Amino acid sequence: MIRRWWPVPTLLVAVVTVQVLVSSRYEARGHADAHLSSSTVIYGVTFLAGVVIVALRGPLWRRPALWLTSGAVVASSAIVTMANLRVVDAIDGENWSDADAARLGPTRPGFAAGHDLAGHAAWVTVGSTAAFALWLWRNRGLSNRAALAAIAVTLLVPPWTFPGAGLAVIAGATVIGQERQRRSTMTPIPPNAEPFEERRALACGLKPRDNGGPERSDSQRRP
Repeated sequence: MIRRWWPVPTLLVAVVTVQVLVSSRYEARGHADAHLSSSTVIYGVTFLAGVVIVALRGPLWRRPALWLTSGAVVASSAIVTMANLRVVDAIDGENWSDADAARLGPTRPGFAAGHDLAGHAAWVTVGSTAAFALWLWRNRGLSNRAALAAIAVTLLVPPWTFPGAGLAVIAGATVIGQERQRRSTMTPIPPNAEPFEERRALACGLKPRDNGGPERSDSQRRP
C-alpha cells in the first residue's frame, strides 16, 4: 500500500510548500485579501487531481484523454489563480473595501482584466471538471452514483468559492474504488476450500469421483 500511495503525501508537501512561499510575498487587506484567498484554488485542484491520477494507475494511464481532461482542470484553475493575483497586484497593498474597488479599480491597470479573466476561467474549471467526471464514468473509472455526485457538487458550489469542487468527490471515489478492487483481488482462498468442480457437483446432488469428475449419487442412479 505504501508503495502505491507514496506520491500522495509527497505531492501534498510540495503543494503546501509552494502555497506558503507564494502567499508570503503578498500583504493583502480588504478586497485584495478576498482575491488572494481565491487565488489558492490551484493548490487544492493540483493535489486532488494528483490523487486521482495516482489512484487510476494502470491501463487508464495509456489513454491520452485522461491527461487532457485532468490537465484542463488544472490549467484552467491555474489561470484563475494568476488572474486573482493580477487583481491583488493592481490594488498594490491598499486596504480597499468593495465600494472602493468598484470606484477605484477601473483606474488601475490589470484590475478589470484580472476580474474578468478570473470569472471566465472559473467557469471553464467547472466545465472541465464535469467533463472529467463524465469521461471517467464512460471508462469505468467512476460509478454512476459517484459521477452524478461529482457533477452535482461541481455545478452547485459557486465557482467564485471553489471552482471544480466536484474534484474532491472524484478523488475520494477513485481512491475508495481502487482500494476495494485491490483488496478483492488479494482475498485469500481458505486452505480447506473445496475445488470448484466438487462444489458444483455437490450443489447438483452428484457425488464427486476420485479423479475429480462428478458421478451420480446412489439415489439418482436408474434401476
